[in-house]
Amino acid sequence: MPLLALLLLLAADAPEPVRGRLCVGELKKPLTQCSDVRGRAFAVAPDERDRVFVWTTADGSTAQLGVVAARAEKVDLDAGERSTLDLTISGEPSRGWPLDVKAVVGHREHFWTWVVDARTATRLRRIVVPRGPVALSLRAEHHADFKRSLNAKDERVAVGVIALVPLPQARGIVVDAEGKAITGAQVTLMDATTCANTDDRGAFACELGERRRPQEGITVSSGGYAARDLELPGDLRGEIDFGRVTLTKARALTVTVVRPEAAAGTVTLYSDIKSRYDHSRLATRDLREREEVVRFDAGEGDYLVVVEGKESTERLEVPVKMKDADVEKTITVKPYRLIGTLRFGDDVIATGTIGINAPDHTWRAEIPVTAGGFEATFWQRGRMFAWVKAPELGRTSERVEMPETTGTDPTRWDIRIEKKMIVGRVLDAQTKQPVSGVRMQLTAESDNSKFYTSVEPEADGSYRIMSSRPGTYSLRITAPGYAPLSIDVPVTAEDRIKTVDIALDRGVVQPLEIVLASGAPARAAMILEGVQPDRVNPQFMFNADPEGRFELRGKPGETRLIYIVPREGSFAVLRLVMPKEAGAGPLRVVVPDGTATLRVRATTADDKPAAAGLLIRYNGEFVPGAILRFVTKVAIGTEDNGKAVFARLPAGMYEVWAVAGQRDDAMMVATGGVSRPPARVGLSAGEGAVQVVAPPREVRRRGE
Repeated sequence: MPLLALLLLLAADAPEPVRGRLCVGELKKPLTQCSDVRGRAFAVAPDERDRVFVWTTADGSTAQLGVVAARAEKVDLDAGERSTLDLTISGEPSRGWPLDVKAVVGHREHFWTWVVDARTATRLRRIVVPRGPVALSLRAEHHADFKRSLNAKDERVAVGVIALVPLPQARGIVVDAEGKAITGAQVTLMDATTCANTDDRGAFACELGERRRPQEGITVSSGGYAARDLELPGDLRGEIDFGRVTLTKARALTVTVVRPEAAAGTVTLYSDIKSRYDHSRLATRDLREREEVVRFDAGEGDYLVVVEGKESTERLEVPVKMKDADVEKTITVKPYRLIGTLRFGDDVIATGTIGINAPDHTWRAEIPVTAGGFEATFWQRGRMFAWVKAPELGRTSERVEMPETTGTDPTRWDIRIEKKMIVGRVLDAQTKQPVSGVRMQLTAESDNSKFYTSVEPEADGSYRIMSSRPGTYSLRITAPGYAPLSIDVPVTAEDRIKTVDIALDRGVVQPLEIVLASGAPARAAMILEGVQPDRVNPQFMFNADPEGRFELRGKPGETRLIYIVPREGSFAVLRLVMPKEAGAGPLRVVVPDGTATLRVRATTADDKPAAAGLLIRYNGEFVPGAILRFVTKVAIGTEDNGKAVFARLPAGMYEVWAVAGQRDDAMMVATGGVSRPPARVGLSAGEGAVQVVAPPREVRRRGE
């Protein structure tokens, strides 16, 4: 065969060099120096510093990350140990998907940041990274950020489908009392930032972001109309449709503010929402003159007007009720001096802080204590909430009562805190030495109040807890390398100083390997155990490591009941007996996929909707609401309409009871639920529904 023909034949059989795009840039910065390339090795201009590169195939299916060493003149895609992350990215079509996706990958001291454009976002199947632990982050407009830590130690790592979840969005149509659309109405968040304006149909779509607290709401307002607060549900996922939102014509609230002197200040109108302390700020007006008249538009309802001066104690909160007529209100500021002393028993407290909350919690102030005394100018009169923080009281705050004469000039307030404390040391049970890294959580429950706080021991292991009110002080103690411990300390009215030394034992270890149904590690999964006396929070909360590993410590031979909640949703219940001696092998725990949804309807005996708490048993094990709420992200109970929806549940048999309150809930668990029959439903992938009957009124009274 002629030489030329042979060369042509070989060239025809040779694969075409891979086409791609190479981007090079500085560490932790977006890559902007890009060029089209062919093959798997490329010449680059040398630099005195290390740089990073991202190479992507022309079809967008593969992205490879690497480092260009200082003074290097070449990038070789086949050099070094690499791991391939196999994945697929998807989004929500209703939010404009596909969209540009900002990708960030961290590996030790190196970071890669690049943009996967909308044309190739759905084609990306592989990200090739250096071997070792990596952190992957993906961000697309209108979707929640995706973040995951991976151990890319193998040649291939199955990441699976990455579904970018749409940000929660509130929708509605704003109309007047006659049903006509209101154009240009403002929709604002609790921090007064505008998230939407209504269109010519009165419609709005307000994107709520990722970190809106469930108790927050949005406010709809328009000139000439009374603003309206819309409370958000606890489950902030997907679309929240408020339907038709009717604004009524505003009435005029005219406030005349009279102050002792002309100075800079403000007057603010808040909606008075009794169910929460973070009231909606509706409008603020500046003050400069000694006497000024300001006007607010307000509809029927309860409001709070707050006048503010320069100092944090120069605040005056005044409630106002609006009905079906205009309201005129005169607010006169009458400053007075608040003077007093602070003692712990008979001893002067040299330094500390006195905190004050307004009657309806629209403002907060702090008064410093110096040489045992304090003094401040106040505007607010009447009942306020107060607490004291001082070194002598340990690392917790003590609630105190303000004098009934608050408002007289001067008001004398001599605070004397009784020397009633729980004291002790946290020590190693064997060595009797202080334990480092101790965390102590306190729940103090008396006849008329509950108090929650954390307690931080000193370096020598000593701790102090104020115990001025009789009741039960429950402590939950954890420390790295020790078995968790829970103790209850009863305190009577006669007790003064109670000494409770706490000995922590290292116990035995049962290693756990927690994996998802796919076999992937349940990274940083929550491990929950027990329920606090309030029946609202778990007794202990831990986290697995990035590989889903966790060392459960406890007493030899004791039985433990723990709940495992991965970040991906679902849960697993594990009842196990701790090993009797050290050296136990790892126990593999598989968390099933959370593909089921449970719908519950609660009614009275005559089939009317009822708000009720719920108790759920899964495959024979009770899952208290204090645990289950970490899975469903909502409170475990029905609303006034009698309905509740719980998503992200594993398949299995569910039994559901309606309960009247914390005591009823605890009694049902203690007795195994035999006093009332449950509603039962077997769930697989998809939805299931049950109907439960709320307890009779006399049972509900006992349970409250």
